[in-house]
Amino acid sequence: MGRIEINGVELELDLMDVDVLEKYEIETRKIGEEFESFEKGGLTTASDLRQRIARVDEYIDTLFGVGTSDRIFPDKRHYNDRMIAFGKINTVAFETRREVDAIGREYDPKNYANRANRAQRRNGNKKKNHGQIRPVVEP
Repeated sequence: MGRIEINGVELELDLMDVDVLEKYEIETRKIGEEFESFEKGGLTTASDLRQRIARVDEYIDTLFGVGTSDRIFPDKRHYNDRMIAFGKINTVAFETRREVDAIGREYDPKNYANRANRAQRRNGNKKKNHGQIRPVVEP
């Protein structure tokens, strides 16, 4: 479960919950596409940044609930603050992906089959070698 602090506001983003993950993936794809369209729009820099700020606020409200962006950014229309928040959200997503991969490797059914085979081989070798006297080799 990912905890994020943005401008003193603590938020929770549980991307192990597939419903939350799906919402995150859809919104992240949409915001990426919209940012690309802003670049092609021929807008002034201020207008471009204003649209990006509004879209990040919408993104945050969709993920964490309506009004969350107002709590995080009460006064300013500061672009860098939004991009830092967006980066923190995506950092949680990357960390969650690493966790998911590690869980997948640990609990992969193929690994259990290999473990079982290894245990069987070990037990088989113990029975074969049980009671045998081994020569001592001196240097």
